[in-house]
Amino acid sequence: GGWAGSGLGGGRHEGDVKGRRCLMSEYALPTTLHTGDLVLLKTQLHEFDLFAEAGAKPGDTGWVSASGLTRECNIVVADDLQSGSLDVREFLFVVVDQLNYIAQRDLSRVRKRLARQPSEPTPSQLAELNTTQLAAAHEDEGNKQKMRSGVRPVAYGDIIQLQHLRTKLFLRICPKKCALLEHTSRMADLHTGCVNAWLRVNPFIKHRGQGMHIQLGEQVLMESAKLGDHWNLNWARCRNSANDEVYEVNCATGGRGWYMQLYSRSVEHDAHVLSCPSPLRLLHSHTQGLISASCSLEKPEPYVRRPDPAVERSNAKDIWVIEPRSPERDRTLHWNATPVLLRHFGSGRYLAVSADELEDARNGALGMLPSGDIPIPGETRRKSTLAKATSPSSKSSPKSPSRRSVSIKPGAFPTKRTSGGKAQPLPAIISSELVDEPGPASWFFLEPHSNLDPHSFSAAFIPRGGHMMLRWNEPDTGTEYWLSCQGQPKGHRNSLRMHWSSTRYTRDAVRIDVLDDPIDQLDD
Repeated sequence: GGWAGSGLGGGRHEGDVKGRRCLMSEYALPTTLHTGDLVLLKTQLHEFDLFAEAGAKPGDTGWVSASGLTRECNIVVADDLQSGSLDVREFLFVVVDQLNYIAQRDLSRVRKRLARQPSEPTPSQLAELNTTQLAAAHEDEGNKQKMRSGVRPVAYGDIIQLQHLRTKLFLRICPKKCALLEHTSRMADLHTGCVNAWLRVNPFIKHRGQGMHIQLGEQVLMESAKLGDHWNLNWARCRNSANDEVYEVNCATGGRGWYMQLYSRSVEHDAHVLSCPSPLRLLHSHTQGLISASCSLEKPEPYVRRPDPAVERSNAKDIWVIEPRSPERDRTLHWNATPVLLRHFGSGRYLAVSADELEDARNGALGMLPSGDIPIPGETRRKSTLAKATSPSSKSSPKSPSRRSVSIKPGAFPTKRTSGGKAQPLPAIISSELVDEPGPASWFFLEPHSNLDPHSFSAAFIPRGGHMMLRWNEPDTGTEYWLSCQGQPKGHRNSLRMHWSSTRYTRDAVRIDVLDDPIDQLDD
């Protein structure tokens, strides 16, 4: 679904709640935990101090990550999830209201009983099986309607479930299985859903009581509703079979405190709203191609890939993930107002404007180019020693800066003046590239493709499946650039070059094709 919410860092985040008045005013303020919220489970990693706060010093913060292959949960040590190569979708959980599993439990018992008996089932047993199957189907539909229903604030003492966003599985406590590494604890893993996935949220600090609303940014205890008696979600530092130190998520008496860190909040008609993080494909309709990039780290140039229409194949090169720019910003995506990042799914790098060419322009190496002259990526970099040092294909040395250090900051460009006292003009065409670390050169805005009055849509949510223009604003001068393709061939294949143009062409509108799960869309 679509999501809109607040920050990723520590503490509480008030955020901008404009556009979320579809919820009740009590729900609109991102200070209280609600069902339907997309959260990150954060904890402090002080082994002998249960009441320490996360983020007090570097390396003392952990985040719960889950694997869809092994269905195991573990702790990843990171001060924040905004930097680095971590995929935030592996850490996201949806707060779900308590679901019913009575009919599904009865159906499982009937199937086990029929499987154990040596003879064929009798007509009465088949009738019982059909009745329980029908009841389980009605129960499953009721659970789906409950998950789609309106949100409500969560209070201490309520029973909730945590659904992993990527796998659609629920965090479960196994009462009769010991943890894989810490054998004195119970196993915590992912499951399709059962009563063992019920978690009762209890206060971690004494001045909070049962029935009080859970505030974002405070530690809570998550008790297994099946085990009870203070069996809470816990972590343990252990050694695995490879003798590596890992943090295992399990369930133990006492347990640890957990922060429900709000990542985003559902909005009305969220199935039709573009949200973060959303995997998507960008179709350049004018050229009938997909905006793609190589999964190889040695090829940093995005391009328009025009596949054979007779062959229907999905490719990881075509998939991008839209992410919020800053953890301190509200995550509601609006036209012309919300800065976003585009991370390439295959390589894990971010779409950006060529920082080398902008610095060359500021130094007077490029000058003003006419709109028809498209600089070929790589040719202009040869003219600048700075570009040679920061080129991804160049060999790293102690004297040459890394690509990860290239960023564009307000006021960072040289202020070369002409004889008239005016600043050196920026080029009309700038190459595009992929970078490892997102910076101001990777901050983009989405605007409607209509050129009548694009700013009239500034307060509206961005719909899924529509057309849009991708815009970048130069931080020093405010010059606007749009992602563009003018048909210049790239290489020997049927591909075209992508660049950034200071002239806005409506033909460069791209269609947003949101994917529910990019892994399911790829060919074997």
